[in-house]
Amino acid sequence: MQIFAAERAVHFGDMMLDRGYDFDGIRIPDDLGYRNGLLFSPATFDRCIRPAHEILCDWAKKRGKIRWLHSCGNIMDLMPRLVEIGWQVLNPLEIKAGMDPLGLKRDYGDVFTLEGGIDVRTMLDLGEMEREVASKIPTLMEGGGYIYHSDHSVPDNVSFENYCHLIELVKQYGAYD
Repeated sequence: MQIFAAERAVHFGDMMLDRGYDFDGIRIPDDLGYRNGLLFSPATFDRCIRPAHEILCDWAKKRGKIRWLHSCGNIMDLMPRLVEIGWQVLNPLEIKAGMDPLGLKRDYGDVFTLEGGIDVRTMLDLGEMEREVASKIPTLMEGGGYIYHSDHSVPDNVSFENYCHLIELVKQYGAYD
């Protein structure tokens, strides 16, 4: 089923391009992990899911399109495979699941643009929120390759005022020159 879905997606992508529509890249939502790790073994990923990812990434790469993967959960054990497949952007870097944005920057910052990694649990407390942003964003931005995003959906108990303050912090700590 995964391969059929990937082949269908590239067919529709070709149809759009053939009709004169253009786009910068593909963004695929494919949650591969949860809070305790992968939803399946790396061997199962290789057998069942990797072929579809390769179809998508190969198609996009041949057309000069950005390859963007969204996966919640802890997918640290798949990182070498994701590099081999050809993904370029990874989102959302879920902290409570065990993702390590700073480690990802260190180990994969030359091949991945990272998007996310700002713990939504800190958004209820202005001090915690500032510590979170200040401790991560400058390092994640070094040399480029970082896009601000929360590590998961913003909880409904985060006030609009707190969220506005967060955006101001991101602007303060996260402006590229």
